[in-house]
Amino acid sequence: MSDTPISDSTPHNIADLGMLCRRLERKLAATRKYLSEVTERAKRLEAAGDMLLTAHHPLTEENWLKAKEDKL
Repeated sequence: MSDTPISDSTPHNIADLGMLCRRLERKLAATRKYLSEVTERAKRLEAAGDMLLTAHHPLTEENWLKAKEDKL
């Protein structure tokens, strides 16, 4: 299999390559948006865990720090 299967399967004319580029750019933009949302959610969850820890919740510091390190 080729290392560029998408572009290898596309006819080599300017219009088709332009459409391929547009599709790939849209996929890239959607992936970046998704990763940004996931990163923000992870930050909010981590902040919530930190707040629980400081509120003397039964969550032990050792367990919380291990969970943050393992990214569970």
